[in-house]
Amino acid sequence: DFCFAVAANTGDYLTVSIQSSITFLRAATQGCLYAKTTPLKIGKSVCFYRIDITDENGNMIAEVNITGSRRAVTK
Repeated sequence: DFCFAVAANTGDYLTVSIQSSITFLRAATQGCLYAKTTPLKIGKSVCFYRIDITDENGNMIAEVNITGSRRAVTK
């Protein structure tokens, strides 16, 4: 969720999560975890992101799919 927030709230939009799902593929047994956020579609008011969570060896630990609601920041 934090990776989504960082990726989606750059620029002139504020974005909040309105739906998310997590698929756990295997247990993380040791070491660091890494998250790669990929925007699948960024529309005017809705966005879709996928976050891949991997371990130090590149093994997939989990996949997160998030739908966000976007609003332009007024200055």
